[in-house]
Amino acid sequence: MAPGWEIGWRISDKFWNKGYATEAAMACIKYAQEKKLCNRLYSFTAVPNIASENVMKRIGMSFEGLFMLPALAEGHWLKEHKLYSLDL
Repeated sequence: MAPGWEIGWRISDKFWNKGYATEAAMACIKYAQEKKLCNRLYSFTAVPNIASENVMKRIGMSFEGLFMLPALAEGHWLKEHKLYSLDL
């Protein structure tokens, strides 16, 4: 069993606000639990991405903290990220 896996989503804007990301994430969580694939799931998003953060909250994830994405230059509007996790 792996100690942790990342879960994420990318949805075309024409499908936003329809619950698809939440539904898909919940199905992935159920699958990971049933197959005993890992002990914990992680997800992260840029601070401005409130919609993605809301999905993390809806699927029961807990805020772990902030981190800076090293690939982006200082001052870039997407540099700061929020990390969430869920124990399975």
